[in-house]
Amino acid sequence: DSVFVKGFAYENWKQGFTHSIPFNTNIKIGFFTLTPGINYNGYFYFDETQKQLDTSYFDTTKNMWVDKITSRQKHGFYQAHTYNTAATLSTQIYGLFKIHLFGIEAIRQVITPSISGVLSPDFANEKHGYWETLYDTQHARKVLDYSHFTNGIFGGPGQGKQGTMNFNIGNTLEMKINNRKDTINPTRKIKLLDYSSLSAGYNFLADSFNLSTIRGSISTSLFNKININSGFQIDPYYYDKTLKRRVNTLDFEQRKQLG
Repeated sequence: DSVFVKGFAYENWKQGFTHSIPFNTNIKIGFFTLTPGINYNGYFYFDETQKQLDTSYFDTTKNMWVDKITSRQKHGFYQAHTYNTAATLSTQIYGLFKIHLFGIEAIRQVITPSISGVLSPDFANEKHGYWETLYDTQHARKVLDYSHFTNGIFGGPGQGKQGTMNFNIGNTLEMKINNRKDTINPTRKIKLLDYSSLSAGYNFLADSFNLSTIRGSISTSLFNKININSGFQIDPYYYDKTLKRRVNTLDFEQRKQLG
């Protein structure tokens, strides 16, 4: 038991609390549903990350002066709060294709398009106290932006203003077939596609990389016993292999292809 206890150190523990409070309502406007809302998130921790910059550190392995950043956890009680306003407009489009072939009566499709907008301030702004910037005052340069909640188990406030417009298209597909063995229910439904979705977004307030990752997913089942789920995501921005990072140029402009 003593070995077990000694193997744990308080510094290695991650603890905290988080809670979310959504305020929203649904408003019917003809064939559309408008869902406006306000979302609040709170984070509570017993330590925070603090970093220091040393520009006068000589790296003997590289034989040169380098930036040395040291990090420590400061114990106490720390909290962060975020909020955003959002609104979603959605509808459903129904399609029925009658076949009457090979025992198939019809195929029914439901398409659910939606558009949503999200607004939130930049919680990395110094006035909030959640993020900090390390400067090299001698050479007048910014070295690092970091969050005091970097090591938090629930994360913390993000960086950058958000004025995002999101688009999503959901889809379900089912088939109605003859069920001649059942005299009470002569037809039965078979789900061909439980759900599929395609989504993307655009942040009008971002300084760069305004377009979000394009995401898609498919969910279906075989014989009501085997569930199949798959998904994909496409980064629309060009990855520069020389710089080894994304650049603020669309991949289509650079290579005439998407992602």
